[in-house]
Amino acid sequence: MRNMFVLFCLLAITGLPALFSNPATHPGKLAESRQSLRYDTLYVNADINIADRDSLIINPGTVVMFMGHYSIHVQGRLIAEGTQTDSIIFTVSDTTGFSNIYSPTGGWNGMLFENTHPDNDSSLFAYCRFEYGKAIGDSVNSLGGAVRVDDFGKVRFSNSVFQHNYSFTRGAGIHCYKSDIIVEHCHFKNNYSGNDLPELYGYGAGMNFVSANPTIRHCTFINNESTGIGGGISFEFSKPEMINCIFTGNHSALGGAIGFLRCAPDRTIANVLVNNNTATFFGGGIANITGSPRLSNFTIVNNNAAMGGGYYCNEWAYPQLFNSILWGNTGAEPNNPDGSQVWIWDVYSEPGFYNCAVQYGTVAFGGSMFSGDYVNCIESNPMFTNPANFDFTLSEGSPCINAGTSDTTGLLLPDFDLLMNPRIIHSIIDMGAYEYDGPFGGLIPGDANCDGLVNVSDVISMVNYIMNLNPQPFCFENADINDDGVINVTDVTETIGIIMAGR
Repeated sequence: MRNMFVLFCLLAITGLPALFSNPATHPGKLAESRQSLRYDTLYVNADINIADRDSLIINPGTVVMFMGHYSIHVQGRLIAEGTQTDSIIFTVSDTTGFSNIYSPTGGWNGMLFENTHPDNDSSLFAYCRFEYGKAIGDSVNSLGGAVRVDDFGKVRFSNSVFQHNYSFTRGAGIHCYKSDIIVEHCHFKNNYSGNDLPELYGYGAGMNFVSANPTIRHCTFINNESTGIGGGISFEFSKPEMINCIFTGNHSALGGAIGFLRCAPDRTIANVLVNNNTATFFGGGIANITGSPRLSNFTIVNNNAAMGGGYYCNEWAYPQLFNSILWGNTGAEPNNPDGSQVWIWDVYSEPGFYNCAVQYGTVAFGGSMFSGDYVNCIESNPMFTNPANFDFTLSEGSPCINAGTSDTTGLLLPDFDLLMNPRIIHSIIDMGAYEYDGPFGGLIPGDANCDGLVNVSDVISMVNYIMNLNPQPFCFENADINDDGVINVTDVTETIGIIMAGR
């Protein structure tokens, strides 16, 4: 039997006296202490306090078992890096009473980064599982079921799972305030934020950010629920980067998957699948409330809400949606297209849609009269590969192939799509989260040599054609960029522009 370790009555002021030796001090500087725990199970019977300048390392395969509603207070540094085959688990010994939102029973009190000195090194978590964290009570005690980070940005989570966590108000999985953390390749599922009190709502059951600029990449949000805004994730006064994420089965009152509240993010938010989420009232997929994000290459499908099954805007919201698909979303009356895809509450909100596929078009937008931009959009069926099995890639012949913006400058797009295929394959970006990588028989502006790509070899082919050198193969329709029936220097210049825009 492997070792077991019990943490008894750790003193809040002195950090971890049972784990750290007393370091020698130096003039003008606190000394640092570093301790590594090598036990298979740590039974925690009191709050753990990692003092400023101290470091605690938890080794792979460790189970941190809380025997009650205790916390880990990190004022120094914590390293918990498991492996793919030997993860680290933060859990509670007895979940009885976890569903009682007014009692601390059944859960532990979370990982807390409060008053953490900014000069401390980063705390790192990899291949960890956080479960049955429980944030109850008033004020800050209601925030961050598993993790709460307050005014400290040097925290990174990767390849980790947050499941079955609860917060009375915000962020059952993670809550951050003024903290620009990094979250990559993580899964958030079955987390819940909210309570039964009137006008005290739950925000962002998976993650909630306030006045923060987080980086979120390659994460999934499944079956999370909040009572206010953003069942999967919510952003308030924040500027996130969010790339290659999936939201499915999440629920909230507003914004079943994502809520943007009082913020205008200008960083990359792209390659996101939002499917089969629900909202009690507005925005089964996404809710923008005084929210004006710039979103690119979203696939927003099969979401449901009383109004605005896919997308909702209210209170001077000016979101911009580029190269995206809004399809198959439903309202309270599934057979009524009015407002099923988009609902605009007030006359002051002006969402913009650019090179998007929007089922039914603007005539079916619900709520106030639409007065925003609607540029180069289509209402044709996207022709998903196998939507019944949640495969929302594009099939051959889809009108969304090569139908995105020809100039992606300023969109800050990643180089790859949601499946990590090249973001642009057939010369022009596609609509939706997935780039079509199969054969394409349609017109590809600039593809003079007919190979399905637009690059410098096409420029050479066009120059050879102009010089009567008869390049073969040669696709005249692709080379005639301006469709004037002549191949000349203008077409060469525009082809170079396409190449540069795709880089």
